[in-house]
Amino acid sequence: MNNKKMNTIQVASLGIGSMVGAGIFALLGQVVLYAGNATYWAFLFAGAVALLCGYSYAKLSQIFPDSGGITEYYHRAFSWRFFATLMSLIYLATLAVSVSMLASSFAIYMTTLTHLPHAMRPIFGTAIILIMGLLNLRKSGTVGRIESILVFIKVAILSTLVGFGIYHFFDNTLLVHNNLPATNFWAAAAFAFFAYSGFGVMTNAAQNVNNPARTITRAIYIALIFVILLYCALGFVVLNFVSGDALHTNINTAVSSASNMFLGRYGFVIMTIAGLIAIASGINALIYSSLKIIESMANNNSLPRVANTRVISRATIGFLALMILTSLGCIFLRFELISKIASAAFLVSYMGLFAAHFLLRKQVSTSRILVALGFAGTLFILIEMLVN
Repeated sequence: MNNKKMNTIQVASLGIGSMVGAGIFALLGQVVLYAGNATYWAFLFAGAVALLCGYSYAKLSQIFPDSGGITEYYHRAFSWRFFATLMSLIYLATLAVSVSMLASSFAIYMTTLTHLPHAMRPIFGTAIILIMGLLNLRKSGTVGRIESILVFIKVAILSTLVGFGIYHFFDNTLLVHNNLPATNFWAAAAFAFFAYSGFGVMTNAAQNVNNPARTITRAIYIALIFVILLYCALGFVVLNFVSGDALHTNINTAVSSASNMFLGRYGFVIMTIAGLIAIASGINALIYSSLKIIESMANNNSLPRVANTRVISRATIGFLALMILTSLGCIFLRFELISKIASAAFLVSYMGLFAAHFLLRKQVSTSRILVALGFAGTLFILIEMLVN
């Protein structure tokens, strides 16, 4: 792929695109039902753990600006090559499974919008994977610009929803006056954390930016802080304008239900389209990251070098394998199963990130307290997710 340089906003857009996808559209209702009026705290706690992950990503990317991102950190930190390769494969598999999950969600939204039968979902899911895959065969700068456009559109729509919520809150109309108890706060925090997962894709752009130490670090913090604020704002809208009964009925479409309160059927359609755009940009960001990791792992012999062999134009064997595997996952795996696998694998990968940062502390400026807190936070969320 041509390596035209990306700027800070384009890199941050990759992170925002990866985070603000199916996770928030599908999981917001569950976070609100579990956390109730403590929804903000659930998102803030999960966001704080995500920021700790971002801290380690930022520090490591300054010293090791490689397109392999987290997989490069594993190989730098763990002397046992087998373990480093295993962790890298787990993370790569996590991204691939996440692409399948997002594609499944895209297909659900498409059949909901078009009223087509469920039998069409495998076709829609496979189609969006192939479209975003072909986009990633173009220049990195082109990928960044398109991602920026997609992110701008979905953020504009979501911000408009938040604006309606603020207006009607002070106008004291349409309010439902929920008083939802926190039935399982830590389960809500686990769901909330999954809505942040995937921001590590920004480090995979390290070789496609000028001054990666500064650009990647800024992009990580910009993306995470922006998304934390956005999620809290969306939680505010759902808490105040979607009743508890409506949440139970439309738990996977809470954002669209809130929009329906303000604009009726048109609002539901607009927010469903926003969901489709959000999911498409998430798929784009994850495929970009996956291809960068495949390329890096093939170069350091963690994967067969044949993975980088071109077969059709810019398409490599690694690219074709990714397209086939993610499409099969979308077709044959249930959405709920995919999301649980991806969430657990992300947490394991981030625990490995903190371990790598600690082992590399002599080469990388490190706050041991922040690294320890990050590791403990991800471990705690993993345990809560498995228990609940």
